[in-house]
Amino acid sequence: MAKACAASFTFRSTNLKGTIVDRIDYNIQNVATSVEEGFKQLQQAEPTRKKGGMVLCATVLVILCFIMI
Repeated sequence: MAKACAASFTFRSTNLKGTIVDRIDYNIQNVATSVEEGFKQLQQAEPTRKKGGMVLCATVLVILCFIMI
């Protein structure tokens, strides 16, 4: 009986470890996908950010010109 219990525990322990490894693998794949999507979004946002700074600067200069007149 003790051997049967030990064998059962070993099977459950091994099965649990396999489940944990599967979850870690799944999470790593999700992180890799999320990082790739985030990188694409950053590449799309960079030109907008640069353009937004130039627009703000031009707007401030136009307002200052009207104030000076």
